[in-house]
Amino acid sequence: MASLLIVNGYDLTKYLIEGGLGESRNDLDGPNAGRTMDGYNHRDYITFKRKYEAKWRSLKKEELAFIEHTVLRGRPYHDVWMEDFGIPMDATIQMTCSSHSGTIGTITGKRKGYACNFVEA
Repeated sequence: MASLLIVNGYDLTKYLIEGGLGESRNDLDGPNAGRTMDGYNHRDYITFKRKYEAKWRSLKKEELAFIEHTVLRGRPYHDVWMEDFGIPMDATIQMTCSSHSGTIGTITGKRKGYACNFVEA
């Protein structure tokens, strides 16, 4: 199944590299979690948060400007919908873009290795 990434109503799938969507789940523990002197690890499980990493293909500056200025800029939260991670098709998740990084090619002017980490709000 092909991956599908929609952020704030914009289909960003065409900007992804092949295999460019990653997923992780992070447990959130409360203040009573920790390790005791005898080495026992105490859990104080509250919930989990999803994290998705979107890795972009080499982008022209106009494409990167579209992603950064039209889709992501000025919004503290983003509506993210992905098809292939077990999310029902009618569900969107409120997420923040925790980091957006990459390098700029000095000869081609294309932006390479860009990635955006979406973390569940």
